[in-house]
Amino acid sequence: MKPLILSIFSFCLFLSGFVAKCATITIKIVGQPVNSIRVTAPLHSNYFSRHQGITDEVYIGTDSFVINIDSPETSFFNISFNNEEALPIVLNKSDKIYITANRKSDKYVAYSFTIDGSNSAAHRIYQQFFFPAARAYSAIDHFATQKEGGKVLLKKVKVYIDSINGIWKDLISEKGCDANVCELYSTDVTSILYKHSISVLSSSYSQIDIPVDEVKTIKNTMMYYGGITSRLLLKTYYGNILYDEYLKGILRSDSTIEDSMIRSSESAYFIYYDSSFREKAWGGYLWHLRTLFPGIEMTDSNNLNLFKRYYKNSVYVEKISHYNDSIRAERAKLSTVQTIDTTYFNSLTELLNTCKNERYIFIDIWATWCLPCIDEFQYLNSLSKFLSKKHIAQVFLSVDREADRDKWMTFVKKNNIPGFHAMLNRQNQEQLLALLNSKVDESLNIPQYLFYDSEKKKFTINLPRPRTGVVLESKMNSLLE
Repeated sequence: MKPLILSIFSFCLFLSGFVAKCATITIKIVGQPVNSIRVTAPLHSNYFSRHQGITDEVYIGTDSFVINIDSPETSFFNISFNNEEALPIVLNKSDKIYITANRKSDKYVAYSFTIDGSNSAAHRIYQQFFFPAARAYSAIDHFATQKEGGKVLLKKVKVYIDSINGIWKDLISEKGCDANVCELYSTDVTSILYKHSISVLSSSYSQIDIPVDEVKTIKNTMMYYGGITSRLLLKTYYGNILYDEYLKGILRSDSTIEDSMIRSSESAYFIYYDSSFREKAWGGYLWHLRTLFPGIEMTDSNNLNLFKRYYKNSVYVEKISHYNDSIRAERAKLSTVQTIDTTYFNSLTELLNTCKNERYIFIDIWATWCLPCIDEFQYLNSLSKFLSKKHIAQVFLSVDREADRDKWMTFVKKNNIPGFHAMLNRQNQEQLLALLNSKVDESLNIPQYLFYDSEKKKFTINLPRPRTGVVLESKMNSLLE
């Protein structure tokens, strides 16, 4: 009997050890009836494979979520709210975090966050003052305007960033925050502030009369103080930005490399990455670019060709090479017919009256030069299926110039974008500005998404973007009778 009891006791200890490794995030979202949450590790993190609890799964629910993460060590994670807003946070194993996210407006994307639980003081400081990082840039920008020379700029920047690092030390000693959590936040903030300082130095040294050789020395010093030698750098949210900048500088000055493909590739600096995680980091970066802009061919084919030279059998090669083809093929199977109308209409209402078969119309205002607009097209397939199921017409109105008419038509056809397509003339755009409560002399901000009830002659403006998925679908469901 005793061996059985001991076995059960040992098993319970094993389970308790496993549970203790799981960080728990409890999330409540205010302002949206249906929501989605996604948790991921940093793009370049060489520790990514060790986070077995992190997948591409999207959590969909109403206003409350409880997410367990198997995090064997202190690590940065990125929480995406409805694919609209990101909140980076450092998690320790067995942490309990409570987040309230308030979507403050239906007219624009803006969230406010309240964070409680483990190390909440550190999370709040990071979120309020250093994310996005530009919140802390103004002092560095001010130092550069004083034109006191490179060495003075370096000294002032170092004093400023050292004072910020003092905040994290105080949180450990006075608030009892975990030292590992604060160290990661400190490493992250330090790296991005020195990266910005390098950018400021590069853009302004000619105006503040700094010799070129001195600029190089100061850049290298900033790289060092920014943590380029830190083992933690690639575990942070921003750290890879400084790391990649450092490697790009090495590549530019590496006279031993004469290979034209390496010299002409924008991502060639990955050849300096540690081989143990280089394929994942490099391939992940190229895959990220491909999914970010699926409607645009890769501007630098050498990026993929160089990667294939090193990893010809990599899973990323197949995924990247056939991504666009697979999207186009899937769009071609959609029941929604593609119609391109080259007529200029006198009014938006006249244009929308051409969609006589459906009472409700989803309207996408875009242009071929608008990368955020094209970025949203990667969510078209699921959106089109939803619209077809709900008998909602799909209309795309381009604000491209008349001179780009052929470019617009070619783009629509090549990418199999379903629905009704037309271009807006100046008169139509002025009507649209009035509809959006904007002044006629203002520029039209795109993308814009609208919903039109042709029976009531009523427009609903400022719809969520297609990337929000269930959020947009929930909004349109509420507009249907």
